[in-house]
Amino acid sequence: MNFSEAVTEVLSIVKRPDKALVAARELNAAILFCCTNAEFARDLVEMSIPIDAASYAQNLDLTDTDLFVRFRKFKAMKAPGINGYLGQLEPDKIFTRGVELLNKFYVAGNQVNFKLCALSDTINVSYYQYPPILSGVDTFWLLDVQPYMLIDRAAAKIFRTIGDDKSADRHDADFRLVYMAAINDLRTGAAS
Repeated sequence: MNFSEAVTEVLSIVKRPDKALVAARELNAAILFCCTNAEFARDLVEMSIPIDAASYAQNLDLTDTDLFVRFRKFKAMKAPGINGYLGQLEPDKIFTRGVELLNKFYVAGNQVNFKLCALSDTINVSYYQYPPILSGVDTFWLLDVQPYMLIDRAAAKIFRTIGDDKSADRHDADFRLVYMAAINDLRTGAAS
């Protein structure tokens, strides 16, 4: 189902054609809610990034859209030739007794910083993306897999704003039931 079709479905439920902009906003909000409250396999990006082979300590710019598209958070980082994944730390935990820890990374502002125990010319990263903001005939995997889950959440939000709490509660309950049933499948990619 594309975005316009989903908006039309929401409007057919709430029977308020004047709420088209609100329906579009609430559908995007439903997609964002679902994707950021779980770690869906379809939102995961894995890639190998070239780095400076002559430096142990490096940083990457998270705003570089050639590398990180709609970056949300890291799942893992690994340097070839180093056993295990790099551990993620808070920036203030990178030093222990005045010594910088190795094979660790931290995010500070728009940068991810890491220090390796061995030189490498690449770093393998996996990260979760934010969903795009949809409009028109845009599509998104969650609209293909669970469109009525999103439609129910958007309808519930609109019903709440127009004072129809009974309909809002019913559609919100339908959304939560489907979301909770689907969340484990969507995390592993089984339903995608």
